[in-house]
Amino acid sequence: MSFSAPQGINRGAYEHPHSGVGIEYTPLGGALSEGQILIHEVGYLPRNERWMFPNTVSPFWRLYYNFDPGHRVVFRDHAIDLIPDHLVLIPDHQVFDSRGSVPVRHLWITFSIALSLRQGDSIVLPIQASERARAERMAQWVSHPSPRRRFHLLHEASALLHDVFLRQEIDWDERPRSPQVLKVAEHIAHHFAEPLEVPRLAQIAGISPRALATLFQREFRTTVPQFIARVRTREAARLLEQSPLSIDEIAERTGFPNRYYLTRVFTRVTGKPPARYRRESASTDREGPQAPSTPTTPQSDSTARDEQQSRG
Repeated sequence: MSFSAPQGINRGAYEHPHSGVGIEYTPLGGALSEGQILIHEVGYLPRNERWMFPNTVSPFWRLYYNFDPGHRVVFRDHAIDLIPDHLVLIPDHQVFDSRGSVPVRHLWITFSIALSLRQGDSIVLPIQASERARAERMAQWVSHPSPRRRFHLLHEASALLHDVFLRQEIDWDERPRSPQVLKVAEHIAHHFAEPLEVPRLAQIAGISPRALATLFQREFRTTVPQFIARVRTREAARLLEQSPLSIDEIAERTGFPNRYYLTRVFTRVTGKPPARYRRESASTDREGPQAPSTPTTPQSDSTARDEQQSRG
């Protein structure tokens, strides 16, 4: 059975939370009780070559394990290499870039849990022998379909997550997740093309703008304007890759007031102006994978505020 990475589509987003190449389980939705885990997808690619997705943001937690080095995830101020020596956990609603252009064996689980981290946007855990054995069995089940594949994958993934969650290295936040913040994040993801004013978002959440800012920083490690800018940039990148729309049209469809603000924010977030991003994306599709780019310059608060205030 042959698998390949989806080409140029950032499926890890709210409108397409599944990868399209994994085994799908529980759909998104519904409140979780304390300690409950919902597994949404388990996947394995024996040759994941083009893993170049900017500004990924998802309603799911993710566990990544790569059997080979060569890929990384890049956050605002740091990057994590995905190597055989460790597992990587990424909480829900975090914004990051997926980067890699060499063929690697790539395993992932997406899931929901009613917990959050006390600090940080990710966790790197040295992999234990029992965890590596589970990962290898999961890869085998994906690669060799059988009538009981879904059953075995679900329970292997559940066992792996339970083992990981009991690790002493994870500093869980004992405070309950904020449903107001999750509501606002989902609203932004679905309405990024509309005016998004912080006071209005706070009103949707039923809290004050200051309380929203505090909760957003605590749970997502970013500001509301920065989150809006990254979500809009993610969608602009998708349209640049997949559509013939002009930059003016893309700006209009993604919530930017004009092409100039789109260019300014897009360049700050991705490190490339939109026209160059489109050319290089088209070149990659024709000529094959390119080497991973270096981490982009972190987006400043002022740029995010400029982008938001210009649109509302």
